[in-house]
Amino acid sequence: TTAQAVALSTDQIAALTTAQTVALSTDNIAKLTTTEVVALTARDISSLLSAQIAVLTTAQTAALSTDQLAALTSSQVSALSTSDVGVLSSSKITAIALNAIIGLSSSQITSLTTASVAALSTSQVAALKTAEIAAFSTSQIKALTTDQFAALTSSEVTALTTDQIGSLSTADIAALSTAGLKGLETVDIVAMTSAQAHAFTTDQIPSLSNAQVDAVIAAYQNS
Repeated sequence: TTAQAVALSTDQIAALTTAQTVALSTDNIAKLTTTEVVALTARDISSLLSAQIAVLTTAQTAALSTDQLAALTSSQVSALSTSDVGVLSSSKITAIALNAIIGLSSSQITSLTTASVAALSTSQVAALKTAEIAAFSTSQIKALTTDQFAALTSSEVTALTTDQIGSLSTADIAALSTAGLKGLETVDIVAMTSAQAHAFTTDQIPSLSNAQVDAVIAAYQNS
């Protein structure tokens, strides 16, 4: 029963087998204290069903250790509520494995704080799906570091909206890799400010297509 589950000590919680953990009802899961949640082993966490993950409270999610978060699968990450994702600190978000971070949905992405966005590793950024890249708000885009921009793949750069491109700093544009530049659409380049267009480095210019160069020249005329 729920009362019995909550009555378990942290040592008893830690001693649960994966089969016993999976057998806990969603009501039992939701009633666990943060101390009891932390007592679950990483193996137990990785065995939780999506329905069990979905009922975690924000307090429970915020209490998860980096080892527990590292044990999450992509389907479990997908099951987290947007509120749960929103409470993940910058040190916690980086703990999520690459094969699990891809489970983030567009709505979950928008719930990330700018601090958490800035904390994403370059490998995590490169692993995100294009739909998630396009879901970043302009404030989140501005929070990305130049190293994170350098890690964007060609398809991720293509996924950036014109509004997102417009929010890039000159340093962000200068940080785009040769591979990333290939994904830059001419319509987005033309919409750049003159300052942004002038931010392309001498190392980047040779990597641009003829159409992209024409677009850069056109953008020079923008205010």
